[in-house]
Amino acid sequence: MAIRTVSGTHQTPTSGSVEMIAGEGKYQIVVEAFAMGFVPCGLREFMTRLGGGIGRRAASVRRDHGVEFTFLVPKGMSGVFGPDVRYREVSESMRYVYRAFPMIKCDLYHTPHQYCTFKQIKGASRHLMTVHDINFIHTKTGARLKRASLRFRQRMAHASHLAFISEFAKSDVERAFPFLQPYRVIYNGVKDYSVMEQHSGEPHFAGQLPENGFLFHLSSLEPYKNAELLVEMMRYLPDRTLVIAGRWAKNPDLRSVAVAMPNVVVLDSVSEDEKAWLYSRCTAFLFPSSAEGFGLPPLEVMKFGKPVFLSKLTSLPETGGSAAYYWQDLVPEKMAAEVTARLSVDADREALLKNAARFDWDKCADEYIEYYLSILGL
Repeated sequence: MAIRTVSGTHQTPTSGSVEMIAGEGKYQIVVEAFAMGFVPCGLREFMTRLGGGIGRRAASVRRDHGVEFTFLVPKGMSGVFGPDVRYREVSESMRYVYRAFPMIKCDLYHTPHQYCTFKQIKGASRHLMTVHDINFIHTKTGARLKRASLRFRQRMAHASHLAFISEFAKSDVERAFPFLQPYRVIYNGVKDYSVMEQHSGEPHFAGQLPENGFLFHLSSLEPYKNAELLVEMMRYLPDRTLVIAGRWAKNPDLRSVAVAMPNVVVLDSVSEDEKAWLYSRCTAFLFPSSAEGFGLPPLEVMKFGKPVFLSKLTSLPETGGSAAYYWQDLVPEKMAAEVTARLSVDADREALLKNAARFDWDKCADEYIEYYLSILGL
């Protein structure tokens, strides 16, 4: 089976021998972008923003440095990052072939997260892996922890260079899996939903929510997000309403408890426009997660100048900075008291906006391209 690579357009299999990447550039960088086929999540958001940033800069990088970019993408997703990069559409089943045979020859292969489908390719001279988190060491035990640790060690071993999305993520890996590879810490950016909100209409669930504001939590609702603490906390805040949005299939028992609470509103996964609407109208955002490599939603809300309550665990103090409020104890009654006390005075809107402005997707893309060039010795 052969695969034809086309710049900026769809590619189709051809018969005969495999055609290697042969672009205009002297140097070839391949980026695995299978996260574009994921359900909406942090990894897909990361790939969307990084890939788009690379796509907008690709022409100038090719002109100035002789570097050509190719993205490995799922079927039907050629063109997603614009016309100035190349695409190779591959099926997931081909990952074993790419691992064993030099289907692609390139100077640098970038796996933009540690769970990539194509975790390595045979024909790459150098391999950069971005690590978002090792939450499994905080959430798994026993045999499950051993399996996850083994998989992560194997992926680390394939990488000649590393990137981390926060200082915490780097330190966490350093403690549990000491490494010798060169690395950089490159922060994620934060999407500005406040611009979207100006154009979004009223969502179908608007009538369920109080006009005087509400507390808001948005996450995947994995157990480590600690949404159950928020539901229990609402027993001590009878005059306030909590809205929880996310993938309830991850936590069906909690959904049953939340639905029975008179001051908790349950929403399923929301669209981008609906998210912007909720961010703009909430009184505060609550995020008591116990395992984060970065934590995008709190920073997205800060773009609106809204107060944010966080746990003091993992990366959240690093990204939330001094602008966020922190629960000293993740005990529902104490959490409720903290919310009441903090919301009795106005939040420092300027501090919230300034903190969120530290994280920019254009800056993120520039730093990755600079890192690519450094790895290539350019």
